[in-house]
Amino acid sequence: MDHYVFGTRARYVVTAKCVVAVGATGGQEHVYRGQPLPTGTRRGQIEHLLTLGLIKEAPDDDA
Repeated sequence: MDHYVFGTRARYVVTAKCVVAVGATGGQEHVYRGQPLPTGTRRGQIEHLLTLGLIKEAPDDDA
């Protein structure tokens, strides 16, 4: 499964109460339900959060 946040690729929104997003440089940010996942979130963490059902792919705004 190839999900990414960057560019025209998929974007994600938090469905859990809160997640900690880890950026490419190791920085951490708390993200709460309904908020978008930061664009710099590590790909491996995105896949992990998707597997756990803590985030979901956001609807495409251009549709």
